[in-house]
Amino acid sequence: MGPDSIAQFINTDEVIKRLAASQGIDVLNLVRSMDEVQGERQQQMQQQMLLEQQKMSVDAMKTPMMDPSKNPELAQQPPEQETT
Repeated sequence: MGPDSIAQFINTDEVIKRLAASQGIDVLNLVRSMDEVQGERQQQMQQQMLLEQQKMSVDAMKTPMMDPSKNPELAQQPPEQETT
């Protein structure tokens, strides 16, 4: 059995709280809830995705097609107007 197998059967939040209580440790704001952990993971995943997108954009800008010096048609086009 791997290390993950025990976590399938027990509520690790409750184990930590009970162990702390048995030692007289106040767990208020000490143990993060599953919602906090999941929220943090989701935020990390979103940041990772954003970094990946930025890297892809930079890589795309390096391609000859997007480089005005290598694609004369691109240099002749007027800049796109942003719509607000």
